[in-house]
Amino acid sequence: GGRLASGLDSVTATAPALAGQLLLHAFPDRIALQRGGRGRFVMANGRGAELPETERLAGSQMLVIADLTGRAAQARVLAAAEVTRGDVEAELPGEIKTGDQIFFDRQSRQVRARRATRLGAIVFEETPLPRPSGPAVSQALVEG
Repeated sequence: GGRLASGLDSVTATAPALAGQLLLHAFPDRIALQRGGRGRFVMANGRGAELPETERLAGSQMLVIADLTGRAAQARVLAAAEVTRGDVEAELPGEIKTGDQIFFDRQSRQVRARRATRLGAIVFEETPLPRPSGPAVSQALVEG
């Protein structure tokens, strides 16, 4: 761990964009998007991750996390590099996918549809679609 961290620190300091690009390939499941405030992120694998608000990277919109510690729901980031959605699209073409989803919304107790652009558990954009009908509605109710 120590050699990775010190080597990563030197690459990150001298060529932060290169570090991010390399880490995207090494840890695609740890690409993380800020959610719920400064220093709080959700990773593509669905886990949460936190950085202290005082850390420089805490204000980043997107990171790729090289090292973290702690419990699955909310791990603490130990090493990361800032990346952009453009970096992800360039380095991992085809990983960001857009698809339609029909689901049962428990809060409104209705079947709804949406088009979402996502990378694993990260949702970049979400657009409501017209109310679904037919067999898809039955399937959404079964899956509940």
